[in-house]
Amino acid sequence: MPLSGWVPPVRPNHNRPDRVSPRMTRRSLIRLIVMALLLGVALAAGAWWTLAVLGDMLWSVAPVMHLPHTGP
Repeated sequence: MPLSGWVPPVRPNHNRPDRVSPRMTRRSLIRLIVMALLLGVALAAGAWWTLAVLGDMLWSVAPVMHLPHTGP
């Protein structure tokens, strides 16, 4: 029966190596590129959807495509 202040000893973690190679491996590089592409596609789809919704809202207020050019 353990005492009230007893803490079990911490075992060293043998799954993680002590020193990690500083060079990025080929697999991690491919994984990073795939994740970046997926994130880019998701952000582009979200932006496209947002612009479509805002465009529909603005279209009911004013015909956006036929506004006169008022910029410099």
